[in-house]
Formats: sequence, structure tokens, C-alpha cells
Amino acid sequence: MALKGQIAVVTGASRGIGRGLALQLGQAGATVYVTGREPEHSDAATDNYLPSLEKAAREITDCGGKGIAAYVDHSNMEEVKHFFERIERDYNGQLDILVNNAFSAAKAIVESENKKFYECPPEMGTKSTT
Repeated sequence: MALKGQIAVVTGASRGIGRGLALQLGQAGATVYVTGREPEHSDAATDNYLPSLEKAAREITDCGGKGIAAYVDHSNMEEVKHFFERIERDYNGQLDILVNNAFSAAKAIVESENKKFYECPPEMGTKSTT
């Protein structure tokens, strides 16, 4: 339990790499906020077989950490602000580990008409935690 008492945030953690990293942090004893968009706003909204954010949080808790699901659209700065205010309330702003994994290829393509595609992912990842 090397990370017991540590607070982590893993964005885009409902599946894939983000989910795997969140589970590893949980196995090490961390409290892990797993974030993702509401299912109806997700690129994978029609893929009912995909794992959910709540399931990821439960699995983190089951393996020794504390999983906390938080629906956040990281391209929406107001939602991001409210999310970090929640951490401020819950843990006096303690944040030890941040994994910026959120990415929405479909949204990036649609909303970045005048940008090069490679400009979008870092923008979402870095701006979403400011």
C-alpha cells in the first residue's frame, strides 16, 4: 500500500489506458478520482458493452484503494472548475497524482475546424486541469 493517503485523479478513466492506470493506483492504496463524460455525451455512448465509470470506481475500491467516480467533460472549463472545487472540499485540495488521459477524437475533429488535428489533444489535456 505504497500510495495509502495519496489522492489521485485519472481523467478519461472509464476504459483503456486511463482505467488501467487508475486500477494500478488503487491497488497501491491511493484514493482515485476517475473522471469521464456522462455516458450520453461519450463517443462510445452506443457501446453498451464498454465498462462504466462507476464500475471502475468499484473495482478500485475492491482492490484496496478508494475509487470515486466523477462525471466531468474536460473540454468544459466550468465543469473542470467544479470538479477541482470538489477535491478542495473533500480533501482540502490535496492532489498528489494527476494523470491527464482524457481525449475525445470526435469532439476534437468537429470543434477544431481551423486547427491542425495534433493541436487539439494537448490543449484538452493541459487546459482541462488549469
